[in-house]
Amino acid sequence: MMTQTEQQPSLPQVVKGAREYYDAIQKLCDLRYGTGYIDKSTYEKWLEHPELMSIALIEGEFAGFSVFIPTGIEELMSHMDMPREDVTHIVGDRPALIYKSAAVPFQFEKQGVMQQLLGSALKELPRLGYGSIFGSAWMYDGRIPMSRLFDLFGFHQLYRRRMLWYYDENYHCVVCGGRCKCDAMIYYKQL
Repeated sequence: MMTQTEQQPSLPQVVKGAREYYDAIQKLCDLRYGTGYIDKSTYEKWLEHPELMSIALIEGEFAGFSVFIPTGIEELMSHMDMPREDVTHIVGDRPALIYKSAAVPFQFEKQGVMQQLLGSALKELPRLGYGSIFGSAWMYDGRIPMSRLFDLFGFHQLYRRRMLWYYDENYHCVVCGGRCKCDAMIYYKQL
């Protein structure tokens, strides 16, 4: 039997996105990604599809988020630096999503929050009519921090992209200290 000090951490409760979480998400993105990654207008755009944004709460405290955005072939080609034939082959005739963002505050790392957020979403997305998801996973020192999570949920690697986020002049990467020069690995999953 566990004592109170040995209790396992609570599983996160997952709720849908809402305006009340903007400040927490903004602060978390500034800390984890860098400034200029998200602003209020971007967040409002995300909230056009609140069913595609998940918020994790542990004992009522904000513990992370994930967001998917509906996308089309042209946008996938542009944002993921993908050739048309790869996009159309994977997408087929069903709507697609970009796994745009997900982050967890440092104090909630290694508590299953990201697994809970992604697992919860993956149960709902096919029901909503989506057929595929694309994600760009940040690469750091030759590692892909999201690779374990993507592998766990059956995502497939497509290819590496150099300086994928450099085009965004307003985004100042926490690693690069200016415009983002980080590479990315493009992943996909068919639902």
